[in-house]
Amino acid sequence: MKRAVLVILLQVMILAPRQAQAHRIDLFCRVNGNVLTGEGYFSSGDPVKNGKISVTDAINGEPVAETVTGDDGTFSAILDSEAPVVVVLSAGQGHRAIWRQPSGDRQETGASFPHESNKLRSLKTAAGLLFIAALFGLLYYWKRRHAT
Repeated sequence: MKRAVLVILLQVMILAPRQAQAHRIDLFCRVNGNVLTGEGYFSSGDPVKNGKISVTDAINGEPVAETVTGDDGTFSAILDSEAPVVVVLSAGQGHRAIWRQPSGDRQETGASFPHESNKLRSLKTAAGLLFIAALFGLLYYWKRRHAT
């Protein structure tokens, strides 16, 4: 009975549905006066090249601007009104990100965009591999203990 419960728990942990990270895009935007600037990155850290940017008014849903990202994943657009905006980045094949500007958040100066460094990405990969190794270690320990 204990064995069956353990096997079921392990299957649930491994096969539990999770958000698909392969289609995730990180979108960072800022508004400085009437200029919207931003960057788009895939979860791997690669820039979104030639991604379609749609900017709409957050209050009435009217289109404000459209543009595309450059080879480095950056874009900019001129905003005609002071209303908050919603930015949608579409990179095809299900890759999509949305950024909503908080109401009344017009900055005069913007901070640098946060994006994942190679060091952080390597750390995440190492942590994932360590987790997998720990699972195999637990399975090995359990099998050796119950091998009688």
